[in-house]
Amino acid sequence: MPVLAGTDAPNPGIVHGASVHRELQRLVAAGLTPVEALAAATARTAEVFGLADRGRVLPGLRADLLLVDGSPDVDVAETQRIAAVWKDGVRADLDGYAGSAAERAGLEALRAQTEKVIAAVREMLPVTVRRDEDGEVLGHLRREGTGWQPVTVFGGVLAGPSSREKAEEVLRRDGLASLGAVWWVHSGAEFREARIQEARPDRIRIRWADPLVEQSPQGEWIDPRVVRIQRQRPEAG
Repeated sequence: MPVLAGTDAPNPGIVHGASVHRELQRLVAAGLTPVEALAAATARTAEVFGLADRGRVLPGLRADLLLVDGSPDVDVAETQRIAAVWKDGVRADLDGYAGSAAERAGLEALRAQTEKVIAAVREMLPVTVRRDEDGEVLGHLRREGTGWQPVTVFGGVLAGPSSREKAEEVLRRDGLASLGAVWWVHSGAEFREARIQEARPDRIRIRWADPLVEQSPQGEWIDPRVVRIQRQRPEAG
């Protein structure tokens, strides 16, 4: 299977170009040889993306060249010892770029992009809701489509998505009070009625409501992160 070098720039902490050097070291650490890692960032990438005019040093191809002071085919970290760069056959002024208007513009664009990514991620993260009196965690508001869904500390769904204000109202009312109520747990092939005996963020102890189910008097521990748990009775079918 072809392995290509990539960094998912410009996510926070990742920048175009420069972060590829670290990616090459990661590929070598994962088991590729330095030559294979270099190919993953040059010839192999050009081949997979159908870029026949670049990726290799051959007559007639684009003269996009990186000259380093070292032997990156032996120690891939030496790709960072850059001596000169050519873009389309034109040598870049590396010393002139540092501190230039072009560099400042690039840094500003990267900063703006990073802020957008961070803001988008924060929008997707759950919001923790605490009781006003003592700060006890009542549960979380989780993004679901265009709305917010109230869930307990162990991930049990209290209601369907709604506005943030409505979801928080449900959570403050039922976040702790509903622990002793009936819950529906999708364990196996279908939802089954159960009551929660004990709840923790990473596991809950339940007793199935069906009297025909063989179970311990103390109930059964399950991981709420790998099953679906909800307060509302599931619709038939």
